[in-house]
Amino acid sequence: MCETIIEGATSRESAKVAFMTKLLSNVFDYQLHFELLQFQYDRWIFKTITGAVNTGRVTGCSPAIALQHKTFSIGYWQWQHCLLIDAVQQYGFPSFFVTISPYEWSFPFPPWLESLCEKTGRGPTNLAVLKTIHIAHCLEQIVRGYLCGSNTNRWKHNVFNDSSEGVDRNVQTYFYRFEFQQRGTVHLHLLVWLRDVTKVRHSLLQATIPWDVTNDAFTVASIQKSDRSVLPVDQGANRFQQSESGTHLQFHYTEDDAERNIRAYITTLLGLSTAGLLLWIDCPVVPVGTAYVGMTRVRKFEDVKFITRVLSQQVKPACSEL
Repeated sequence: MCETIIEGATSRESAKVAFMTKLLSNVFDYQLHFELLQFQYDRWIFKTITGAVNTGRVTGCSPAIALQHKTFSIGYWQWQHCLLIDAVQQYGFPSFFVTISPYEWSFPFPPWLESLCEKTGRGPTNLAVLKTIHIAHCLEQIVRGYLCGSNTNRWKHNVFNDSSEGVDRNVQTYFYRFEFQQRGTVHLHLLVWLRDVTKVRHSLLQATIPWDVTNDAFTVASIQKSDRSVLPVDQGANRFQQSESGTHLQFHYTEDDAERNIRAYITTLLGLSTAGLLLWIDCPVVPVGTAYVGMTRVRKFEDVKFITRVLSQQVKPACSEL
């Protein structure tokens, strides 16, 4: 059993961190057996819940309250829902809703994972634990650093903050959550609140097929499609427009794009699409009294509550809880 160093130079035993250390060690066997992962996770869940029950008996506290900081508990996601509603009340409706859904079969993997594939004779999709850890780490760093500029070494000139305009800290707050698709692959949803939507690097945001670049055109036409209407047709250039509902970004969007239901995307991340990154923007708007989700006008605060409840609903823990 390993120990994790915590504040004050003291330590505590952690079954979760102990097993994670073994997974990332040079002993391959820990990484190859999914049944062992399931056993360790179930064991951790059992110890956590029974510990909360025992603590509740001693202190007179409800076990549900003791577990409300754990992502597998209902209380945790109820708090996330309340925090999202509070963000809407403080900052208004979110400026952007972004979904990043990687294509794991061709996702770029680091040399150490490629080396492990060669030594074990397994592909990345047969190394589910390490693959998920790697993809989740990449997505998180893209969100925190490149998109929002809020990582440790702050990325000032990020997608949502154009520092060339003399803007600093355009991102007021953001919320993201990992989810798993039916086939078990990780993807990410992101809500972002901005001070000024016109201060984003809007040249990086597009919603049309770039026919002059063959590879990008193929990627957008084949991957960025939706099963429903997304944006209104507009032959003009990308621009910001003012209306009674606020400021929004009007995309150049042709009839051909509309027939294919092309989603908006970030051009600098599009090059990763064939290598594993799909990204679309569903509400590039900062509205006042009106929200856009999938470019569908939502006028009631109860609708925003529904959106935030969906994003904060109880889900299975991401790899950070393994």
